[in-house]
Amino acid sequence: AKGSYDFYAVSANITTSADGIPVFTNGTSTADLQNTVDYIYANKKNVSIPGASEADNNITLSFEHKAVRITIDVKSGTGLELTSWQDGEGHATITPPVTTDCKMALSSGVITQATSVNTTPDNMETAEVSANASTASYTMLPLAASGGDAHKLTVTFKVKVQVGGRAEEDRTYTATLTAPS
Repeated sequence: AKGSYDFYAVSANITTSADGIPVFTNGTSTADLQNTVDYIYANKKNVSIPGASEADNNITLSFEHKAVRITIDVKSGTGLELTSWQDGEGHATITPPVTTDCKMALSSGVITQATSVNTTPDNMETAEVSANASTASYTMLPLAASGGDAHKLTVTFKVKVQVGGRAEEDRTYTATLTAPS
């Protein structure tokens, strides 16, 4: 019908299931959003539709990522050669934001920022070690910047390295990331 319309699109850019796709009531997602889900969003407001007798109306939606993707480059350094990730699970972990009360507003796509991080780490995605380098990545909900440890992510890497040309050995490295403003 002829009129002015607002168009919205929200997707959970995942392949595992539809569980991460938010449902909205009164313009706000009903369930808490989840870490590891790449939420993408688009809107087009006040689009004038002339009516059925006019030519087809095409609406272009420009999608943008609303979750946060952290990618960390893991590289060899002077006297320390990265050879591989340690055997087993949890090569790289992160303490992600707590997702309680993290909702999306349908009108803007804004996700309410988390205010603290979990104490239990979650596995990051890791790439194979090639040319003594690799990456570790994680998709998470936005985290509010503030002072204190409640707003610091802990990242742990379990790698195999050669130090000073000696035999390969297991090493665990931990870093703290502070949420930017």
